[in-house]
Amino acid sequence: MKPLSCRSGVSGMHLMVAKLFAHNIEASAGSAQFLTAPAEKTSRSGCIFNKTQSDAGRSLTRQQKLDLCIEQIARSEGVPPFCDHANEIMVRTLDLDGGSHTKLVEVILRDVGLASQVLRLANSAMHNQSGRPIMSVAHAITVLGWLEVRSMASAVRYIEHFANRAPGLRELLLSSVLTAVQSREVAALIGYPHPGEAYICGLFRNLGEVLVACNFPAEHSKIIVMMDQEHILERAACSRVLDYSWDDVGLRVAALWNMPPAVRLPMGALSTAAASPLDRCLASLINYSHKLTRALYRKGTSIDKVHLEPVLDPAGVPVLISVRQLYAIVDLAIAETKDMFSALQIPTETLRMSTQAEQARKALEPTAVQ
Repeated sequence: MKPLSCRSGVSGMHLMVAKLFAHNIEASAGSAQFLTAPAEKTSRSGCIFNKTQSDAGRSLTRQQKLDLCIEQIARSEGVPPFCDHANEIMVRTLDLDGGSHTKLVEVILRDVGLASQVLRLANSAMHNQSGRPIMSVAHAITVLGWLEVRSMASAVRYIEHFANRAPGLRELLLSSVLTAVQSREVAALIGYPHPGEAYICGLFRNLGEVLVACNFPAEHSKIIVMMDQEHILERAACSRVLDYSWDDVGLRVAALWNMPPAVRLPMGALSTAAASPLDRCLASLINYSHKLTRALYRKGTSIDKVHLEPVLDPAGVPVLISVRQLYAIVDLAIAETKDMFSALQIPTETLRMSTQAEQARKALEPTAVQ
């Protein structure tokens, strides 16, 4: 296999540093507990169920299908980071005493892959012996140390490795950052006491779809095409193709990775009867921001026509966000992510369902021939 490089715009310094730390890959993969992804061994049809069906020759229950999906994801590297971001991490961690900790945190918070790897490792039994969930990337870096973060960044395959067979994956990851920024701003607006935690929960709100797109691109493409052609909700399309939802996947994997319980709340882990008002507030504002991203960028709905339910404040009281406040939140999220979209050469128009569906149809064409 030819070594993967970033897009042509990556600086020589970044490529030099990437080569400098290439020798760490095998050793750091062991310490970071990442295994080689089985995706390359999977046929282009991306069928999740081939192995069990061929062995047992029988139809699978919904739970068996979900278990098999989680089993394959568990053997993968997780969510891949962007090449530019991983290389920037390696450049910044060269200067251990240069006070670049804040910049390092900023880079990781812009990347779902890096953030998931850092929090996943920091919350593992090997590093988090206190048992208290680590929700802060800055805290996670302190726990892991600079060298561990650098080794982790050099050991994983980048998202560019998956781009051709997983259409829309890059866009999914960037839309997660938009949701994260919006979640933080909504949290601050309604008085949720931990806006930084809201950002992290928003960043991982769509973890299930991201993992399906990365590990099972054919199934993901079929779902996107079905949603576009039949104008049905994503949960209905997921049920027809997978027999379970993206959130089912996200919940199971987040638990498997020892991610903080708060990350799982918006995906459906919230028990209304047992949850505290603060937990219900967090789940409410994250799902509000998630639906806002879906409406604005995937469906192309204008802000004036976005119909969203009220958000629960920390006391559990429903609060309506005005159109003026919504404009401010959306404008800030766009401004905060503008440079990232530009640097990665991804226009926001590619987040639209019609564009993703067209990419998905093209990706499915070889499968159709087979």
